[in-house]
Amino acid sequence: MWKPTLLLLLTVFIPSVSPTSDEDDVTEYEKDFHEFDQDADGVIDAQEIRSLYTGDLRPQELDAFIREVDVNQDGLITYPEYIDYAMVNF
Repeated sequence: MWKPTLLLLLTVFIPSVSPTSDEDDVTEYEKDFHEFDQDADGVIDAQEIRSLYTGDLRPQELDAFIREVDVNQDGLITYPEYIDYAMVNF
């Protein structure tokens, strides 16, 4: 079963094998988004990230990461926020 790692979390779920095109990137990012969206409600909340995360980040570092991705600061990472962040940063 796929498990997120510290590197994966910090890089917003970068795929372990580099895709060869933007379309491949989006496909991989979409898969990763759905892995973290445990209740399949179309958004990722902090609890979903925390429940899968087993790395060494302190809680405040993890919160800062979530705030960076959560552009509108509603406490939920939407698919568009996630894709926008991933495509700009990777």
